[in-house]
Amino acid sequence: MKRFYNYFLSLLLLMVAGVTSAMAQAYQEGTLLETVEDVTSQDILLMSTGGYHANEYLCGQGYATSVSKDCVYRFEKVDGTADGYDLYVLKRVATGEYFADHKLGVGEGDTSDHPFDDGRLTKLTTDKAQAMKFTVVPGVENSDDPRASAAGGNQDYSRAGFVLATDHLAENGTNVQYLGHYSEPFYSIWNDTNYWLIFSVFQPTGKDKLLAYTTAYYGTDNADPALNYPAGTTAGYFKAELVEAAHAAWQEAYDILQVEGSYTLTDEETNVLCDKIENTMTALTAADARFPLTAGRYFINDNRDTKLYLNATTVSNKDAWSCSAYTVPEELDYSAASYLWDVEIAGQDSIYLKHLLTGLYVQSSMADNNHYALGKEPVALKLSAPTAGNRAAFWITPKGNERACTNPAGWMLSWTDVNDAGNHFSFTAVDVDDAKIAQWAAEAKQIKLNETLAAAYANATAQYNGGNVFNRPEGATYTGLFTEDGKMVSATGDEANSNWWCNKKQGNEGTYEALTDNDPTSYFHSNWGGGEFEPSIENNHYLVAKLDAPASGDIMIKVAKRATGNDYPTQFAVYGANDFDKAAGTASWVFQGYADISYTDSVAYTMKDAAGNDSIASSIKDGVGVAYAHLDASYAYLRFSATKTQYNAGKPANNRGYFCLAQMNVWPTTGVVKTVTPEYQEALSAAPEVYATLGGEINKAAAELAAGKATQAQIDALNAAIEAFKNNIPVPSRVTDAYNAAKAFLDAANTNNMIGTELAQYSQETADALQATLAKYETFDKIDLASINAAVNDINAAFNAFKGSVRLPEAGKYYTIKSASTKVVAEADKNAQGYQGAIYNAIVYSTGNNKSNSLSDANSAVRFTFANHSSDVTPDGETSLDAMMSMLSDSISLKDDASYVWKAETAQDGKMVLRNLATGMYLTGANGKLYQSTEPTPILGEGVKPNVFRFNLGADAKGVTQYMNTKGATGTVVPWKDPADENSYWQFNELAEDDYTTESFAVKGVKEGQFYACTFPVAVTPDGNAVLYTVLGVNEAKDKLILAEVEDEVPAGTPVILFADVLTNNGEGTVGNLTVGCEDLASATFVFEPKVGDGLCGVLCEPVEIAETCGHLANGKIVTGAYTVPCNGAYLANAAITAEKGKESIDLAKGVGDTLTGIDDAKVVVLPSVVNVYGINGQLIKKSVKAANATKNLPAGVYVIGGQKVLVK
Repeated sequence: MKRFYNYFLSLLLLMVAGVTSAMAQAYQEGTLLETVEDVTSQDILLMSTGGYHANEYLCGQGYATSVSKDCVYRFEKVDGTADGYDLYVLKRVATGEYFADHKLGVGEGDTSDHPFDDGRLTKLTTDKAQAMKFTVVPGVENSDDPRASAAGGNQDYSRAGFVLATDHLAENGTNVQYLGHYSEPFYSIWNDTNYWLIFSVFQPTGKDKLLAYTTAYYGTDNADPALNYPAGTTAGYFKAELVEAAHAAWQEAYDILQVEGSYTLTDEETNVLCDKIENTMTALTAADARFPLTAGRYFINDNRDTKLYLNATTVSNKDAWSCSAYTVPEELDYSAASYLWDVEIAGQDSIYLKHLLTGLYVQSSMADNNHYALGKEPVALKLSAPTAGNRAAFWITPKGNERACTNPAGWMLSWTDVNDAGNHFSFTAVDVDDAKIAQWAAEAKQIKLNETLAAAYANATAQYNGGNVFNRPEGATYTGLFTEDGKMVSATGDEANSNWWCNKKQGNEGTYEALTDNDPTSYFHSNWGGGEFEPSIENNHYLVAKLDAPASGDIMIKVAKRATGNDYPTQFAVYGANDFDKAAGTASWVFQGYADISYTDSVAYTMKDAAGNDSIASSIKDGVGVAYAHLDASYAYLRFSATKTQYNAGKPANNRGYFCLAQMNVWPTTGVVKTVTPEYQEALSAAPEVYATLGGEINKAAAELAAGKATQAQIDALNAAIEAFKNNIPVPSRVTDAYNAAKAFLDAANTNNMIGTELAQYSQETADALQATLAKYETFDKIDLASINAAVNDINAAFNAFKGSVRLPEAGKYYTIKSASTKVVAEADKNAQGYQGAIYNAIVYSTGNNKSNSLSDANSAVRFTFANHSSDVTPDGETSLDAMMSMLSDSISLKDDASYVWKAETAQDGKMVLRNLATGMYLTGANGKLYQSTEPTPILGEGVKPNVFRFNLGADAKGVTQYMNTKGATGTVVPWKDPADENSYWQFNELAEDDYTTESFAVKGVKEGQFYACTFPVAVTPDGNAVLYTVLGVNEAKDKLILAEVEDEVPAGTPVILFADVLTNNGEGTVGNLTVGCEDLASATFVFEPKVGDGLCGVLCEPVEIAETCGHLANGKIVTGAYTVPCNGAYLANAAITAEKGKESIDLAKGVGDTLTGIDDAKVVVLPSVVNVYGINGQLIKKSVKAANATKNLPAGVYVIGGQKVLVK
């Protein structure tokens, strides 16, 4: 029984559709009814019991937690009986609606698959003749009478309840159908969700009625509607006369209820006042009660205490929707341009949002995990009124149930909490013409150029003076105190106006003022949320200090580690400037040199306990560090870039990039020794002209910055000079880095017995050669560029030869890829990890032909299936992994499913080309991502144990190497950064020819007795457990799609209708896998471009967005509407009308036949202002373009534009 299918989706829908109406009436729950006569002779309330919405009231197609008129029902008796019981229809009194009749099909246990056109689990009708007929029988636990039987499901049998069964059986002719309670009310054959408590309805009078009305309309806190529905004349605010009327009714009720003693109103007067409350609140909550958002130019901000204004940014080189704090100046200037948006009306309750400065529109797709994208084409965003918080604001829904929300980190993503001020948006109209915008844009462009040149200038001075190293004055001493006289940075006590600033502060952790508060228990933290990275002069987190007075000459920088002793800087690159713009985070920084921070001879400092007493146990050894620098001029601001960091004293090699500190300040000093590194001296003597060129470009850049007239030409020239200079700097640490990497790898191979001839082992010959090369460079003291390059090349060549000698699976043979992880998740950790037991022997498969390289982890096209008994494995005892290993066999059959079989097409130099036998897709690891491709792509294998590999996916955008890993919670294969994580360990199992099928294609997760539209990358045949059909067309009555049975082969890439006849292995209920006959997969020619045939259009490697005029299969029926067809699916477009009877047919939803066949070339085309453009096969060509531009640059042909067929000549 598919009981949990789409449960959470349904739950989300219920949050919107199933809650009590705002038009609540003063109805209350009466007495529990216990006889059929009582239940069928009066207005009633039905209450759910059990695990789904227990103790909530049936309310239409959902539930309500409190009683309203929408929850009131009445049984109406109709003619006939069923099994001797009278029949009734159930009428919703307020709307006159009945539950519509529906018969569950063969193999259907319930309607949890949302079979109705509106996507709900039940259907309503106002036509009594179409109503579902029920027997109403007192429920009995485990009764032999199916019309009375209720069982399990945590239903409340302690109180009298009733079972509502339909007059007819399900299509299978065996099971009784019930009206049940699930994520929504639904029809089912299950008796564990069918027990209803039924109550009479009570309507109070007098004071009780007035209290009920004030609670229903003003809430339990009796809030004045004038506060919740603010009056105004701008977008989102409510009409003053309506607010005043609602307030007057509230005030009248409030005054009466405040009077002590007896209640003075008569019932008639009470009714009049209650009507006034209802009428005024109904008017105030109507759609036209507040001023609409109109087309225009706006600032858009959230409703946080510190408002965030919407703007644009780039993430991973993609344009993205963003936000940041902004103070709107009294007189607008160029800064406003970044925060201005044009609102264009897309339709009723929907808009397009265009960022004025970039000209880009907000999209419904994501640029990354934290930002909606911006794009050139407009996309309609839904607007709605909040039900909580600031009701004068707007909710913005990019798609589905999403709700755009700000985040102080600058993110714009979905967050649906109705009380979150970040998703309540206010629009403030701005009267600025295009000429002013153009002026501001020019100013903003110049400022951006200035900022870019300033950053390049800082980099250039860092390279030019990069040999400058500051050393501790001879004999210098210091204390661990931060209260000494002369410190240059004062505490302000005001975080918003602190004298410290960071380019990457962790928003929700640590403060600036902690650095100067003399409290060792507080701390500052740079951004760890962005992940680890390798810091450098060009990529680092830095602090800016505003000095109490400009300073020059020698300085001492003193820092204190956070109490944890973790993540502290070990080197600062020091800069000075006099023009720091805190709002923009920019300045003309001049590099001074590198200052190494010494903690080795620092003193420990003492923490305080909760009572404020010294706590010796919390003291940190070497907790204070110092560094020294020399300022070459007078500067008002100093920048300290953390170019080296350390995780903790026990892990000196763990450099995570971000850092935290408990204290920091700067003092004047004397005697700092400045030296130039030998490497720089070498570079200056070897290439003086390069050094001179960089110096000249620095001077030119300084002149442009001083004038505020930076140019792109100067930026390019300066960057070119930087690159030329960097290419001539000898960096001996390159030799050290190459040596350490190769030695660590070789040492691990020796320790783990990885030298040998088994699979995943490395050759002895290359190991010896690498060892000899490392011995050659164990000591290296050269500083010239040629010697350094030669050494690095020599080490890397030997290292690559060693890695390339790993013994790989044999080319041309077939294998399964299985997890070699020995990690075990205990039952206690199941909720945190998303699974329990072992992943060992989990087997990898290709889900289909999706070739996207940007799928989320949960939607990865490469997945795995757990082995048998995997969830039974425990960390120790009789069911430990060692004890259970022999039982962890395949839970799938390779004889039925070739998607678990991989061919090693090539295998050499440590790289393999692995192709899936069923889908023809290649396992691809590149740029830190794991995905499938249609072209042969080598993936790098590294041996970690005999017969055990890890797959190196390369470095991601942050430079962090990723490895192929299992994500147990989602059953997906994903990238992960930890090379030592055993979930990144894999083993190959060689297969014999008779171990696997080459003549059938498995279709997973199908329901027995259902139709599916599919496209396969190979030719398929009627052999197997599926019946295949082609489309003949739509019948003349336009209510059925007529199909012809396939008797021969369907060519590769050609779409086909598939009927799930017999499943090869069943899942829960009637859901499982199906085999389709196919050509020999071992020799097949795979096709990755889909074809079109007889109105059925194929989809293979990329999902296709189809038009409203196209059809797709949903729960066994053809429906129309905009839809994204997944890979290996198919859809209908321009089906012909046929008089043939065919072999089989599929029902068409109402109007679908006309839509699929009824577009008339000759009729007049009237288009909306913005349209989608589709090819005649239904594939999206242009999205949300203005109708006037829809046909621009289109080749001659017929297109579907705005739902109409248009001929382009």
